[in-house]
Amino acid sequence: MGRLARSSLLCQALTPLACGFLVTHAGAAGTLWILTALAAVNFGLTAWLHRRVKAAALR
Repeated sequence: MGRLARSSLLCQALTPLACGFLVTHAGAAGTLWILTALAAVNFGLTAWLHRRVKAAALR
């Protein structure tokens, strides 16, 4: 795979451990809230990046 896929594969390997930690310490509801917040941040960053790419294409 190479260096390009390394970060993605590392995140995929750490996700079950991180979610298990969250469920243990924050409970199921807390884990759901944290994952929802992360999804909202991801959506916001994606929208911001989309606007930047669109603006750069117009120049």
